[in-house]
Amino acid sequence: MGNDLAYGLEASDLRKGPDVRRLRAVGGTVTLVVSVLLAASTSTTPVGVTLKMDGNLTNVSGSASVRAQTVSAAGGKIVLQSRPGNGDAAVYPSVGSETGAVLAVTNATGTDVLAPGTRDFSFGADFRTVSGGKNDGDNLIQRGLADDSGQYKIELDSGSAVCVVKGSRKTATVRIGHVIAPNVWYRVNCSRTGSEIALTLTRIDSGAEWRSRTNSVVGSVATKSVGTPLTVGGKLTPKLAIAAWEPDQFNGTIDNAFMRVNR
Repeated sequence: MGNDLAYGLEASDLRKGPDVRRLRAVGGTVTLVVSVLLAASTSTTPVGVTLKMDGNLTNVSGSASVRAQTVSAAGGKIVLQSRPGNGDAAVYPSVGSETGAVLAVTNATGTDVLAPGTRDFSFGADFRTVSGGKNDGDNLIQRGLADDSGQYKIELDSGSAVCVVKGSRKTATVRIGHVIAPNVWYRVNCSRTGSEIALTLTRIDSGAEWRSRTNSVVGSVATKSVGTPLTVGGKLTPKLAIAAWEPDQFNGTIDNAFMRVNR
């Protein structure tokens, strides 16, 4: 399969199912074009993107037009590994590796379905870190760099989960103090509902849960460029290059990464 993976991509529409028009692979990049039996997608259409990591495209519904691909540096690779009871998961470069690899999702049209604007939205992933990793600023899921007009991301900083949401008015940061245990599966979810930014971390094997939240009117969340990627496992520039100055490479395994605009 090389450096590119097939994805389960889900776009949620509450009213009608999809009419899948075509699926094509160009240069190793898997592109799924989905249309619904409704009016064309606009910036106010509910939309979601889920990367199932199962080696094929499944559970497709709703309205979205995106491209998914792997971006690598110095021969970096992301490989699929079986996750018992959950299909496959994506394994990222090992601790200490000089290589890099990041999953990227970009808009396939001029409509920015990855920008929530002023709407409520949520994003997150399942993940497992490895022993020996610093987990210091490692990115799980992100769109927009720090100097962009808008940004949302979940990272592991000093071993703890942190969510950042930057909008047109201000930036909100929410942290959960629990230190992530290596080799254990967790699920993390960050959401903006009205003025509340909430972060939830769940240890999947035990069901233990930690929550943190803040109230902050961040404003409209959107990047300057429609081409800015939604990334999983690291940091990319708007031109789809690994950020050499600070790649924030994740070391470990990620599954079920998602972004969903609720309304």
